[in-house]
Amino acid sequence: MSELIPSRKDENYRYTQIPLSSEGWLPESLANCEATKESFHAWTSDFYIPALKGVEVQKLIPSREAQKNNEWIFLRSESSDSKASSKKYRGALEFVVPKGKSYKVFEFLESNAESSLLMRSIRVEEGAELEYFVYQNQALNHEFVLRHFVDLAPSAKASMRFFHKGSQRGQHRVAARIAKDAEFLLEGATHLEASQHIDVWAEMQHEGATSLSQTTVWNVLLDQASAVFNGMIRILKNCPQTKAYQSNKTLLLSEKARVSTIPKLEISTDDVKCSHGASVSTLDPDQLFYLRSRGISRESAQDMLVEAFTMPVLQHVPKCLLSEHEQASLGLKGDSHVF
Repeated sequence: MSELIPSRKDENYRYTQIPLSSEGWLPESLANCEATKESFHAWTSDFYIPALKGVEVQKLIPSREAQKNNEWIFLRSESSDSKASSKKYRGALEFVVPKGKSYKVFEFLESNAESSLLMRSIRVEEGAELEYFVYQNQALNHEFVLRHFVDLAPSAKASMRFFHKGSQRGQHRVAARIAKDAEFLLEGATHLEASQHIDVWAEMQHEGATSLSQTTVWNVLLDQASAVFNGMIRILKNCPQTKAYQSNKTLLLSEKARVSTIPKLEISTDDVKCSHGASVSTLDPDQLFYLRSRGISRESAQDMLVEAFTMPVLQHVPKCLLSEHEQASLGLKGDSHVF
């Protein structure tokens, strides 16, 4: 097991703020979970979801009415019941989008636990479509590890979006296998303050020709908050005319906030289009001046610009599923262009 444990010398773990326990990359509060030692190697394998000891893998089966009307499937992953209120919460979920079907899933992460370990395994069959949104706004003393493994069959299409605002520290890893003619869109945003820290890993593995992936992550960092974006585009042999794009954009609102971006490309075939890029900026003083010249206070102007920065993600939130308080916590006010 020792050879599987990462260290700060590993480029992937050099900048994370989460302690590296003796059992591997996990928050300390999760390091002694029953399944940790047995499952760590499986977690570092790109597309395998381990069977957690003592945890039943739940199956997501939408109702016929939801499928017929293409309604949102609402997953409130952790409730406030006695089990979820324990110090450590673990859960595993898997589902398949059948051939030719279309699912829309909204996952709301909340917990009274101190830490959570969540695994999601998703298979999108040939010609099927999936729209998936993850909203995480857990307590500021919370630590989490979240994994989404997405397997796209030929001609399948999937979009996954996430918004992380809560938790003291955590890691969200999205890994996708993309077959011939399949398309995967990953868009996400983090809004962190105080000393919060979140790692986002995005791993796109193209296994068929004329496939497409596009990854964009926006970070808003205040105070002493920090974030890591770890992106990988991997194109296997015999995958011509594949297109893969990766971008990380960060808005630093404090001199002490920081971001680390680690883009990687592994290309084993010719005739492909790939790109990766990163940008770090502060609020545009000209935009602030424009808003203030129209009677808007400095604080309100900053809020408007921050909301606009993350709007590419927030505009896809299914607002109808959230309470007014939850909408306000996302900054979805009044006439925001969110359905």
